[in-house]
Amino acid sequence: MRMNESLKLLLNDLKEVLNQFNVDFFIVGATARNLTLSGQSRRQTNDVDIALHFSEHMDYAALSRHLAGQKTFKGQANDFRFVHLPTEIEVDLMPFGEKENPDKTMTYVGASLSEISTHGLMEAFLMTEDIEGFKVCPPVGLIALKLLAYAERPEHRIKDAHDIFFIINQYHFLYEGRDEYYDLFAENPDIDDLGISLRFLVRDLQRLFMKSKDEVLKNRLLSILEDATDQKNQLINSMLGSDDAIGDDSMAIISRMIGELLEGLQAQ
Repeated sequence: MRMNESLKLLLNDLKEVLNQFNVDFFIVGATARNLTLSGQSRRQTNDVDIALHFSEHMDYAALSRHLAGQKTFKGQANDFRFVHLPTEIEVDLMPFGEKENPDKTMTYVGASLSEISTHGLMEAFLMTEDIEGFKVCPPVGLIALKLLAYAERPEHRIKDAHDIFFIINQYHFLYEGRDEYYDLFAENPDIDDLGISLRFLVRDLQRLFMKSKDEVLKNRLLSILEDATDQKNQLINSMLGSDDAIGDDSMAIISRMIGELLEGLQAQ
């Protein structure tokens, strides 16, 4: 999916400010989902999530104040949310990087003291795709980030569960037409689209784990998937609520997704 002109304008205006602070960034969230997957999710978004890569000496508070002072951006009560005035699009910023605490959080002192979870952002950053000159979180990174976000606050992250269902279902399109796609068919002539999606997703998650300095990310995701093998688990129930989860076999499909992901990752 190509970027629309409003998104390009927002990203160029943001890039101009971030370049002054030598801060790199990449697109995450629903905007990244729509840009990287060929299928169109039924869930649209009116905001843009941006992850900011900070070095050890970067000061988010200074950047936030500077951004709020620009003619093109307006700060909100939340120090991490801005409105891009020319397009009226909300922008949510998520800093991560060298200033992370050992527990994968960043402590921010601004209008209030905040601890921001950064788990999985560095790994996703190291696997970004280039789309029209901007770095975008790949679908495998979105799966990891959305599983982590949902597990942290399930009552507030139901849309993440819906996206997990959608992305897994669409994942086979990422490899359609490639040699490895046909190789998989040659080895498994009876495999279906969901099987292809899960096989490639397991492989890409393993590549994501290789970007980690330790096994914390892998172990956390395995724990989330293990918990979800219980059909009474909140993640399962939230995935069932997706507009894309239609049909009497939705529970069986979701159980298969969780089971085969877990089995594939445990086998590595």
